[in-house]
Formats: sequence, structure tokens, C-alpha cells
Amino acid sequence: AGFAVGASERAAPLVIDAVRTVGIANAVALVRGGPTAATSFLRGELGTSLLTAMVPQLSQAMQVASDPLVGQALNALTGVDVNGVANRVATGVNDAIWNEIGREEAGIRADPQATGDPLLIGVFGAADRLL
Repeated sequence: AGFAVGASERAAPLVIDAVRTVGIANAVALVRGGPTAATSFLRGELGTSLLTAMVPQLSQAMQVASDPLVGQALNALTGVDVNGVANRVATGVNDAIWNEIGREEAGIRADPQATGDPLLIGVFGAADRLL
């Protein structure tokens, strides 16, 4: 739980900056969108920067593994494509983060009352009326 809290605190400023660029037309489209519309938008805006913010150690490991000399040396010593492994791990972690965010968004959209948040209840209740 401590890891998730720290990771979300590091990611929050990136998400806030991305949200500030949405604009009114996009905001309406996101509210009216499918169950993971906002997640898809944020993923498109943030790319892998969310992963880097949330798991900086993984980013550092990928930088080391992508160094040609280090990668060649480790490959020669272990017979393993370390850069390829690092990329597959990073892709898997990135996908897992965004999939979880999408599941949470879909849950909120499906039952905004369960959040107890008047803003979310109002927005997603209004979205149903706008459709």
C-alpha cells in the first residue's frame, strides 16, 4: 500500500497538468465517452511518463539496460537480451497501470453514487441525461 501511495503522489502533478489541457469540448466528449474514455485520453497525453513517475527505479533500470555497452556486456555474460527484457517488463507494468485506472474509471461511470463524491455523481448523472 505504501508503494501505491508514493507512486500516486509522484504521478499526480503529471495527471493534473494533462487535465488542465483538456478544454471544454474535449471535457464534454470525455464525460459522454465510453467506460474508459478519460483513461484513454490521459494515456494518449502522458504516454510512458506516468510509468516513469510512478516507478522511477524501472525507468533507471531501462536506461542502464539500453546503454549499448552495458546491454552488450550483459548479453555476452548471460546470453539474455537485457534491453528486450527491460522493455517487455516496462510495457507490462505500464499496461497494468493503465488497465487498472481504466477499470476504476469504468466502475465510477457505472455507479457514480458509490463514490459518495457529489461532483462525480453530478457529472456522470448529467452524462446519462446528455446522451
